[in-house]
Amino acid sequence: MMKRGCERGIFMVFNNLLLGAVCFFAMLTLDYMIKNSDILEKRMKKYFRLTILFIMLVVCAEAGTTVAETLPANYRLFHVLCNVVGFSLSPVVPLLLACAFCNRYTSFWNWSALPAFINIVFTVISPLTGSIFTVSAQNDYARGNWYFVYVFSYLAEALFLFYESYISLRRYQNKNRNTLLALIAFLAVGTSLQLVFPQVHTTWLCVTLALPIYYSYFCELSEKHDVLTELFNRRAYECELQELEKKPEACIILLDVDDFKKINDTKGHQNGDLCLHALGEEIKEAFQTVGRCYRIGGDEFCVISEYRLSEWELNNVIKDFNQKLGVSVRHNLPLPTVSVGYSFYKKEQGAVSAAVQAADRKLYENKRAKRQLKEQTVNS
Repeated sequence: MMKRGCERGIFMVFNNLLLGAVCFFAMLTLDYMIKNSDILEKRMKKYFRLTILFIMLVVCAEAGTTVAETLPANYRLFHVLCNVVGFSLSPVVPLLLACAFCNRYTSFWNWSALPAFINIVFTVISPLTGSIFTVSAQNDYARGNWYFVYVFSYLAEALFLFYESYISLRRYQNKNRNTLLALIAFLAVGTSLQLVFPQVHTTWLCVTLALPIYYSYFCELSEKHDVLTELFNRRAYECELQELEKKPEACIILLDVDDFKKINDTKGHQNGDLCLHALGEEIKEAFQTVGRCYRIGGDEFCVISEYRLSEWELNNVIKDFNQKLGVSVRHNLPLPTVSVGYSFYKKEQGAVSAAVQAADRKLYENKRAKRQLKEQTVNS
């Protein structure tokens, strides 16, 4: 029986070491991908790569503790060191990932890092006080009386990551929200299992799997996002039109800036870019409650709504948008007027492309009417 128990113990150690090695090399591969990515900006690359480094260190520390538990008492210091590294760095991982994924924070040196730093202090003094963990003279590990500080710190930073990820969805107008919620659920279940059952080493396997999912999720959103206006781009628009073919109905709203060329010619392209950015903010603010907003060309925008909007409701939204545009000043720039045209797509009445053309015709009728009114005002 003793021999069988020993064999089982060796198998478990070998199994955990193999899992650690797989996680380690998976992170190395992801680090190489991120290093050579053309999508991520420098700051995001830094935080993604720091997250990977910390995961690799924690995975190594966990593998080290698995081995150290089977070693004699004279390896106690190695056992202690592995636990200090693992417990100290674990809560920092979701914090770094939040900084990588979310644009609102350029650094984690703020209140959000407080739980992680409190945990580091308690962990570092654990070899003397036994606060987070203890390793006896016989090299036996046990959780300390203040182990809840580690649990609280890890959960606080994980909640910060989930909150910031959810908030950042507003930048992407809640696109693929269910994917993010599923990812959050996966992480929550995977990390909770090891807190309840210490012998089940699922936490860092789940984190290792979750990180490339986070990265691919972010890249998929970024690829369809216009950097200047922070709306969806032409590619996202084309994909959405294809999806609309499967839907029973929708509303397509086209917007075009009036005399935008004059802004570029008289105030310069930098001011033109600022103007487009400000218009993107105004369009999102006005229309994101009814649909998704896109920049589909230089000064051309579109809103696609799958809600059952009445023409009266839509005209009220457009009227409110035009009124706010007339008084809005962003980046110290008075904003130009915008012409709007819309049409209602119904599957039984024709293709999506026909609805887009109808909205385009209405837009240019609107633009032509504005131009004629302006000429009449000047002549009178």
